[in-house]
Amino acid sequence: MLAWLLLLVTLSFASVDAHAHAILLASAPPDGAVIAAAPPSLQLRFNEAVTVTTLRLVDHEGQNRLEPWQPVSGQTIDVDTPARLDNGRYLLSYRVVSADGHPIGGTIAFQIGAVVGPPAAADPAPDEARDRVWRAAGAVDRAVSYAMLLLASGNALFVLLIQPALAADRRCRRQRLLWAAIGAAAIVLAVPLEGAALSGSDAAGLIEYQTWLAGWATTVGSATAITLMGLVLLALASAAGERSVRFLLAGGTLAVIAGFGVTGHAATAAPRALMIPTVCAHALVAAFWIGSLPPLLQTFAGSESRVAAQVIRRFSAWAAVAVTLLLVAGTILAFVQFGGAEGLATPYGLIFFAKLAAVCAMLALAAVNKWHLAPSLIVLARAQHAASRLLLTIKAELVIGILVIAATAWLGATSPPRIFKAAALSQNQTDGPAQGYTTVVSSGRYAVHLEVTPARAGDNRLRLWLEERASAQAVVPREIELDLSNPGAGIEPLVRATRREADGTFSMAGPELSLPGAWIIRVGALVSDFERVNVTIEVPVK
Repeated sequence: MLAWLLLLVTLSFASVDAHAHAILLASAPPDGAVIAAAPPSLQLRFNEAVTVTTLRLVDHEGQNRLEPWQPVSGQTIDVDTPARLDNGRYLLSYRVVSADGHPIGGTIAFQIGAVVGPPAAADPAPDEARDRVWRAAGAVDRAVSYAMLLLASGNALFVLLIQPALAADRRCRRQRLLWAAIGAAAIVLAVPLEGAALSGSDAAGLIEYQTWLAGWATTVGSATAITLMGLVLLALASAAGERSVRFLLAGGTLAVIAGFGVTGHAATAAPRALMIPTVCAHALVAAFWIGSLPPLLQTFAGSESRVAAQVIRRFSAWAAVAVTLLLVAGTILAFVQFGGAEGLATPYGLIFFAKLAAVCAMLALAAVNKWHLAPSLIVLARAQHAASRLLLTIKAELVIGILVIAATAWLGATSPPRIFKAAALSQNQTDGPAQGYTTVVSSGRYAVHLEVTPARAGDNRLRLWLEERASAQAVVPREIELDLSNPGAGIEPLVRATRREADGTFSMAGPELSLPGAWIIRVGALVSDFERVNVTIEVPVK
């Protein structure tokens, strides 16, 4: 039942588009540049360290001019320019995975010398339906692995801290072995799923060596190796003798928890010296809390009320420590990920508050168990009623815990506000106030370009134009309408028309962006009577 609930909730979350967490800040040559001669090297600079899995320099004939590319990591990626790079139009196409394990792709267009002839042949646009399938599969796999890892390691913690007698219990051992086996399968499957998402391959690519290699080269591969080691130790503990079982349980739990500190946008945020132990502490508390619920159910279903009361008293004592650690770790993670109050109204913030509400519900049930039902177990007249109520509240905690795990998996596929804040800061530091803010957003077969100058509170000029992604050719729509709002400042949408310029671009100038903050610009471009392009862009205004 719990497995079906986890699958259902995660599939509903996976239907929401995921956001990439690494952002390209600059390139050399810049996107759209016309240069006199071939540069000595090509450069891509991101807001964080990435691993480049695919890099192609495509000329106007559709030929890749770079040598076969091996995965390489860094915040700035440099590659020597191929020899005999003639005048012409070129596309530098890249696909990278960020430190938190999320893939992104993009293309930089530039021109060398005067060109007469067709533009560079772009790589085929990625199959958006296929990308959504891989995102959904990755989200489901992530949620299943989270649940199994927390249940298996939490089971071990319960035996070590609360009820050592369960170390020899056959049912407890079988549960831990089953959860470890499913968890191992899920985290191993994450490697080719990550590789397939990076390469955009079809289902057949899951069994290809290159797909596995691409996934293993990311932080997902490192986390898989560490976590597998821990699950093997937990599985061995299910058949170990009394002398070695505690060592295997402790070692396996530590390794599983350490795996959470290797990948994910929380563990890879700065400062990592603080974030890695914080993420591990958060995972440890979650494992103890959620993983203790099944053995607690077993205890209350098969033990005398006085024995059950002793178990819940020991559990409550440790739970008090765990809740304190949970509040401290959660506060640190939220502070780093949001980076300020303005991020609370973002999609990440909404998911975070949904998760927080579920955690508060679990805390409320735990308080009822500790202060009301547990003391009643030692009163003979109320023991049976209290035990039945405890079973119900623990089952409710377990169901809510599944929802918390699914929300956590959803958060892992959503960009935290700190990503956009850091990117905006780097953009301003790099380009300066006169350059403003520039971005490109894809929608189907079109790319929408937006320039905002100077991107500071007051008078600004917005300039927009459309291109076909496949051909990089300009598309002149019939009209472009803008909808500008600033939710953080309480500014409701402002609808503005744009003016078509002689070069085929559309512009708008005025004082609408008169307040600093994150402005939401919704662009509606009427391409024809039957086709309209709609995109939403967040623009930081200083």
